[in-house]
Amino acid sequence: MLIFNILRKTGEDNHAYFNQMRNSNSDIGSLITTQLELTGLIMVCQSQSALPTDIAVLYRLIIEIWLTYGIKDASIPFFSLSDIFLELSTIAYYMAESEDKFRISREKIIAIIKDRRTDLRRYYRSNSYVSACSDEDIKKLVDFWLKRNIFVKKSNEDVYEFAHREYQSYLISYAIVNNFIPPNRRKLKRIEYFEEHMTRADDFWDRVIIFSAFMSTDLHDDIIDFIFKKLQTFDAEEVIISPLTFKGIDKYFLTIILQLANAEGFYFADNEYEKLFEELFKSNRINFMKKS
Repeated sequence: MLIFNILRKTGEDNHAYFNQMRNSNSDIGSLITTQLELTGLIMVCQSQSALPTDIAVLYRLIIEIWLTYGIKDASIPFFSLSDIFLELSTIAYYMAESEDKFRISREKIIAIIKDRRTDLRRYYRSNSYVSACSDEDIKKLVDFWLKRNIFVKKSNEDVYEFAHREYQSYLISYAIVNNFIPPNRRKLKRIEYFEEHMTRADDFWDRVIIFSAFMSTDLHDDIIDFIFKKLQTFDAEEVIISPLTFKGIDKYFLTIILQLANAEGFYFADNEYEKLFEELFKSNRINFMKKS
C-alpha cells in the first residue's frame, strides 16, 4: 500500500514530472523491475530536482530514503546514517564472499556488527552509535532494517536477504571503495577484489563491478585496463583455449565493458572507445555478441 499512498501524495504534477525524468534517463527504465524499485524512485523524485544519472548516487539516495522516510532520527536507537551504511556494506561484503551469497542468519548479522564496532572502530562517525554494542541494541537496529525494506525475512527461520539484489551490489561496492573491509581480509589493491571473480566470469559480481567503476575514478581506470588486457590475452590464446570457453569468457568481459560504455553519465576517453571497437571486431566477436 505504501506505493499508492506516495502516488496519492505526489499529485498529478509530480507524477508527470516523474515520468518525464524517467523518460529522459535511459538507465531508469531498466531499473523499474519491481514495485520496491518504483516506490524508491518516486520517493527520490519527491526529494530531488532531478534523478541522478550516476547509478551509484541514485542507489545511495534510494537506500537513504528507505532508512529515513517519514521518521525522525530520535525514533531510531543510536541512529547514524554514515555508520549504518558502513555496517550494511560490511554485511553485504561478508555475504558476497560466503558460500551462500544471498542469505544470512540474523545471528551472523549481529555477530558481524559487533565485530565491526571493534575492528573498524576508527571509521565510525558517532561515538554513541559505535558504543551501543549490547545484543539488545543491535537486535533493535536489525529489526529497524527489516521494517524499512532493507532486508526481508525469507523463511520461518531467522534468515535474511537484502530486499533487492541491486542494494546488495551497491553496498558491496561501497565497502570496497571505502576500505570498510576487516583488516585480515583486505587486498593490497582494490582491483584485486575483482580480478579473481572476473577471471572466473562470476555473474554475481557484474553489478558490483559496474557500481565500483561509478564510485571510484581509480577503479574505473583499473577495471577498464584489466578488461582490455584480458581481451588481448584471449586473442593470443585463442588457438589454445577451446572455442566454447574462449567465447564464453569473451562474452563476460565484453558485456561488462559495453554496459559501462553505454551507461548514462559514464564516459570513456577517446582512445578507450577506439580500443573497445578494435576488440569488438576481433575474432568475429561482434557477430557472437549479436547472436547472444
